[in-house]
Amino acid sequence: MKFNHHGSSPESYRGQPLIRSLFLCLIASLFLLTSFEGYSQTLGKLSGVITDSASHAVLPFVNVTLEGTRIGTSSNLSGSYSIGRISEGIHTITASAVGYARISREVDIKGGKMTTLDLEMVETPVTSPEVTITGNVDQPVSAASSQTLRAIDFELRPRLSAQDMLKMVPGLFIAQHAGGGKAEQIFLRGFDCDHGTDVNISVDGIPVNMVSHGHGQGFADLHFVMPEVLRGLEVYKGPYFVQSGDLGTAGTVKFNTLDALDHSSLNLESGSYGLVRLVGLGEIPIQSDASSAYVAGELLHNDSYFDNKQDFKRFNLFGKFTTALDANKSISIWASGFGSSWNASGQIPERAVAEGLIDRYGSIDPSEGGNTYRHNLNVIYTNADASGRFLVQGFASKYNFQLFSNFTFYKLDPIHGDEIEQDDNRVMTGGRAEYQLNETFGNPNINTLLGGSLRTDFITNQLWHVEKRVRLENRANADIRETSVGAYAQQEYHLAQNTRLQLGVRDDYFVFDLRDRLNAGTLNDITGIVTQNIVSPKANLIYSPSTTVDIYFNSGSGFHSNDARGVLSTRSETTLPRAIAAEVGTRYTPSIRFTTSVAFWGLDLDKEFTYNGDDGTVSESGPTRRIGIDIDARAQLFSWLWGDFDMTVSHGRFKDLPDGQNEIPLAPTLTSTGGLTIRFESGLEGSLRYRHMSERPANEDNTVTAYGYTVFDAGIAYRLDGFKLSIIADNLFNVLWNEAQFETESQIKGEAHPVDELNFTPGTPLTIRTKIEVSL
Repeated sequence: MKFNHHGSSPESYRGQPLIRSLFLCLIASLFLLTSFEGYSQTLGKLSGVITDSASHAVLPFVNVTLEGTRIGTSSNLSGSYSIGRISEGIHTITASAVGYARISREVDIKGGKMTTLDLEMVETPVTSPEVTITGNVDQPVSAASSQTLRAIDFELRPRLSAQDMLKMVPGLFIAQHAGGGKAEQIFLRGFDCDHGTDVNISVDGIPVNMVSHGHGQGFADLHFVMPEVLRGLEVYKGPYFVQSGDLGTAGTVKFNTLDALDHSSLNLESGSYGLVRLVGLGEIPIQSDASSAYVAGELLHNDSYFDNKQDFKRFNLFGKFTTALDANKSISIWASGFGSSWNASGQIPERAVAEGLIDRYGSIDPSEGGNTYRHNLNVIYTNADASGRFLVQGFASKYNFQLFSNFTFYKLDPIHGDEIEQDDNRVMTGGRAEYQLNETFGNPNINTLLGGSLRTDFITNQLWHVEKRVRLENRANADIRETSVGAYAQQEYHLAQNTRLQLGVRDDYFVFDLRDRLNAGTLNDITGIVTQNIVSPKANLIYSPSTTVDIYFNSGSGFHSNDARGVLSTRSETTLPRAIAAEVGTRYTPSIRFTTSVAFWGLDLDKEFTYNGDDGTVSESGPTRRIGIDIDARAQLFSWLWGDFDMTVSHGRFKDLPDGQNEIPLAPTLTSTGGLTIRFESGLEGSLRYRHMSERPANEDNTVTAYGYTVFDAGIAYRLDGFKLSIIADNLFNVLWNEAQFETESQIKGEAHPVDELNFTPGTPLTIRTKIEVSL
């Protein structure tokens, strides 16, 4: 590590790790560009419906591939499949599913046209070796992860918000504690990830997490994403995957947007406590089968269930254009704009409710709340054929955030109170290049993945002491330029027909450049530049002794960066704390209608220095160890009934503290989700779902406990001729539960001394929502 103050020679920018990373990226990019001088052909498309030959029932989750390539898809719940960008001519299509005989059919693809090919499959014993999984379908590399979230999850569960869609990730829980407009608190694999410190989230490759954020490291606000424009999400648990870099310690979640709409639509949602949400999606007519474009917009208002009306207002606008240059090359461009404002009731102390000062939906400081906006531009070029895939991406975001919070009330200032204002203004730019070679050195059993990424954030952060949103005192003011460069490489070896081995390495280099505007020229001035580098090896072994069983062995190293203000304050070598993890698991899929998996895992995280954006201080935390087990199951119980179950049990402790004082505050110990979903051909749909989080320590010695909860949600809907009516009940049994909980030392006005106890944000009571969707 090097560091120097402004005005001296910036040698930090010319470290060997940065040169190595840039050199790898440059060489990879040049090699890839020269490898893809493709030919120009007319685009064709293929679609159809897959059914059981005996019962004629539609078959979901069938793998459909273009023979001789890795291009493919899987059928949805309606048995439909669709593959685009196929070169003109005669092709062979194969379909395979556990419990059915594999079939192959020839099809004549016409340029610029949609070709229809319906398929019928014959059921066979589940021991049949007919199933092969190839193409761009779900090929999990660990038992607890999926390259693409299982279609049954994505298609059957309600899509109410992008935040709620995070709940689809098995074992991931979210909590809101400062009004609807703030990023949710995230829990995953024994981690209280705060607002995203240990989970890497992206949308079409654009980072959602904000590094060195005014409120907390890795702040991941998904409110700029409308669930209606999403087509799926990829889930990677643990730091075992070379594409997951900064913040991907507990896991990585990648959202993917639709390239085109099936139809235009208008959705209206209204419900309890003043909820109104209007969403419109419209196709833009283009006189070309090779191109598509659409726009989507959202308006939302919600007062919520608090005594102090939330008055949450949100708008979203999204537009995307996709065009195929030929059978292999395509360009995707999208832009989005988002803004919101809200009031918040904040976290309230238990004693205030017990003593009758407020009820559980009341507020100590009703002036809490905030506003934010984010605008994005994203451009992706892809070139893919049977030999591999090349991708180049560039993105830019403009972001603003202002949050008013009061956690301690009158502990620090008995006259004006302790309310703070946190501001974050930034421009983020970056890009990535990636090359996947399906046949390396002429050997079809060796696949290569090369890639590189670059990101720079230009940030201004401020912390103010305020009273009722009026500024009193500036406590922190810094300009930050944070740059990260990453390069990664991976080889996948097909050692045998039933064995795959992945070996990879990732190299990340950071430049933290900070100018302290508040303390400039004083002894407290933390102005300077720090550079750091970290190398993360990965290894995954997948063994499939039969067509129904896969066994996984995963290991790897990852990290999360710390806030630049913490880095410059400590000048520590631990500003990129390393996570070392391993797991073993298995997945069992005896038929197309059932799959289950279990994974045993462990993760060690280095000692680190964390910047606390609430008071502008740096805290040190020691090394931790987490071990646990993930279990999941998916089943189609009848032709009209599906069930799912997920459970994570974890045990986490600080490694350098004595027993009884080494609990990891708020680290989840047992979480579980599950439910039943019905869908009839008549158009009737319904679901009943639960989520459970057990009680857990709120501090190191477990003298304060965060309460557990079990909440049920239900919904019923009817679909008919382009019209769908839904009624959804959140917290069906109206239980009292705490959504967010913290140990906090706070002092209410009039109290002689501060009190250390549980402070909480109440979860939603019974809430009814009605949603109308009209296809245009």
